[in-house]
Amino acid sequence: ILKNVYVQLSTGMNIHDISLPVFICEPRSMLEKITDFMGYPQFIIRVPYLENPLQRFVGILKFVLSCWSLSPNTAKKPFNPVLGEYFRSRWRFQDSSYGYYIGEQTSINPPISSYYFCNPANGIVIHGETCPKTKLSGTNLKTVLKGGNKIIFYKHQKYYNQNEKEYYISTPNISIKNKWFKSLSMNYSDTFFIWCPNTQYIAIINF
Repeated sequence: ILKNVYVQLSTGMNIHDISLPVFICEPRSMLEKITDFMGYPQFIIRVPYLENPLQRFVGILKFVLSCWSLSPNTAKKPFNPVLGEYFRSRWRFQDSSYGYYIGEQTSINPPISSYYFCNPANGIVIHGETCPKTKLSGTNLKTVLKGGNKIIFYKHQKYYNQNEKEYYISTPNISIKNKWFKSLSMNYSDTFFIWCPNTQYIAIINF
């Protein structure tokens, strides 16, 4: 099976277009995996109440980096959602407010997963889309996560300028080494950024 997969990848096919054995897949879909990006809500719910724009930017940076630390112990690929498939969830935050998430597969070729998250009590919205494309290089796989994310604060405007409510966030790429052996290593690679157009604060993170 693995030899057949390797041959297909060697010809330039995207791994998302290949039928894979279940044992090398993570037991959830890409739509559910995106919720890792909201994995540390205790950090983001504080940000709208910070009065200093630099403190708010650092708070968002802390939230994003913490969420990217939620990597699985094993390097496995999530299942491909079918067109129109959706995943919904709700969870309660430490301040007793609720977060609501919905993700939908909006395209198959290319595979695009779109999502929307909100926490109405604190005026927080996070939305975006991701389009993964995996390339083969020797014994390594590299997944390029195209797309982007945006964080919006639509309440508490007394603390900051109306135009400062939006923050843009890109996505780091993922590298998997020694993919055909028992010992697999998954790491984030290349760079990603967080940018606030109004304040011109920008953080560029290199992996």
